[in-house]
Amino acid sequence: MSAVFKRELHAYFTTPIGYVFGALFLALTNWFFYLYNVVYLSASLSSVFFVMLVLLTLTTPILTMRLFSEEYRQKTDQLLLTAPVRPIEIVLGKFFSAFGVVAAVLACTLIFPLVVAIHGAPNGAEIAGGYLAILCAAAAFIAIGLFVSSLTESQMLALLGTIGLFVLLLLLLLVRSSIPASWAWLHAFIAWFSPYTRFSSFTQGIFPLNDLLFYVSLTALFLFLSARLLEKKRWA
Repeated sequence: MSAVFKRELHAYFTTPIGYVFGALFLALTNWFFYLYNVVYLSASLSSVFFVMLVLLTLTTPILTMRLFSEEYRQKTDQLLLTAPVRPIEIVLGKFFSAFGVVAAVLACTLIFPLVVAIHGAPNGAEIAGGYLAILCAAAAFIAIGLFVSSLTESQMLALLGTIGLFVLLLLLLLVRSSIPASWAWLHAFIAWFSPYTRFSSFTQGIFPLNDLLFYVSLTALFLFLSARLLEKKRWA
């Protein structure tokens, strides 16, 4: 797993992908932080964390689109499949490389709480919960994008497919707001299924165990599916 991790992490910083992701995410996040927290002197970072979540929806597919699609296109997947390493280790190596890039970029935003602390009194629980939620959501998004990438050799299809899936999840929130009260079961199902509705509790300084388990389970599910697909290709 470590060899796959090092190889993929090195690839992110020897190609434009890692820099494009970091520049896009940080530029938009800093812009919103400046407008909301600096100009309007707000001590709350909850809105910034929600913007981060939306940006991850749009930018995480940039990191994941090449993870397996490029292997298929260059026919190097055969080397992976015949190597003395289990499919789940290959999947985890690729997953942690993308997660490491996201974590490194998020570390650059730790300046936000420091700036707020200079001019106000930030809520420590809100900040800790926000970063935990962002990391959990990033892990789930990467696992989903990794699975989509394992389905096709086209990086563009992997990119568009992952973004389309995330946008669909966002649209479910709009549908949820228009559901009549008599359909409460559907309203509750969408709220339970959506990774976005489970995000808000963390940014309020609350750490619900069921929401944390949801993100962990969602991540584990798609990593398992990717490993099973890779196992099938190995025996095929």
